[in-house]
Amino acid sequence: MREIFEKSINCDELCVHTKLGISVAIGNYGQIGVHKSTISRELKRNLTYVRTALGSWQYKPDYAQKYTEDRRKRKPKRIKFTKDVEQCVCEKIIDEWSQEQISGYAKRHKLFSISHERIYQFILADKEKGGQLYKQLRHQHKKYCKRYFAHPYHSWERGLNENTNGLIRQYIPKGKDFADLSDADIITIQEKLNSRPRKSLGFATPNEVFEKLQKKAS
Repeated sequence: MREIFEKSINCDELCVHTKLGISVAIGNYGQIGVHKSTISRELKRNLTYVRTALGSWQYKPDYAQKYTEDRRKRKPKRIKFTKDVEQCVCEKIIDEWSQEQISGYAKRHKLFSISHERIYQFILADKEKGGQLYKQLRHQHKKYCKRYFAHPYHSWERGLNENTNGLIRQYIPKGKDFADLSDADIITIQEKLNSRPRKSLGFATPNEVFEKLQKKAS
């Protein structure tokens, strides 16, 4: 951080030394007052190119401060796993969303910004405490994924078809008689799938996309 750096080093002194050359500034670290690795790190991050007849890289304290402040603004803020975030994650996992879907949907709607890896860590921690949340993971038993090329006129080999079929099979396993399903069962499954965000839609849900298209058409 610049505040700490400026307390431990004379920035004006460093500015003078860099005018004599970067290697000179690092070599004279004893005169400047800090270890040479500290000087090297500061120069690497905050040098300014001065346009003169020959041109040169120099250390300018005011510019260095601005560079540091700009980097701090661009740095993503670490969001704590608060109780509200935990509750939302638990609800979505129970509703059979993947960690990536939860993360992507939350960022899209500016609810919170937490990676899917962090969500998975939360689930593992819950498991270690005796929790059952991990049992809701959709792909907990899958160890690998086969890759292959589709044959012409074999629509069932297409990725989208297989992906959609896979989603449906979460609720209707192979071998189950469709005659056993009521209209209410079909509607429930349909609503669950259409309310789940899709990566291919930028983590919007099919319902959200459909409503947007309806508004454009009206």
